[in-house]
Amino acid sequence: MTTNMGETLAIGKAHPLAVGRYPHTDEPRPVVGVRHGITARLTTSAFYELAELAQEHAAADTGFFGVWSGGVLFEIG
Repeated sequence: MTTNMGETLAIGKAHPLAVGRYPHTDEPRPVVGVRHGITARLTTSAFYELAELAQEHAAADTGFFGVWSGGVLFEIG
């Protein structure tokens, strides 16, 4: 990903992807850890691009959709 400051980061262990929810709409809120507790929110179009790459994975009694990056599986939904 490229931040609005022009910094290019590879999503992975050092820059993890997390997908929370906006409290009033319950829509996905994807963010990537940049550094020192600072996160960058992904644009809607970038999140949709990730969603197109997502694959279904099994976990315990449920399944989830996730993407691999930097050798790490990130759950996106």
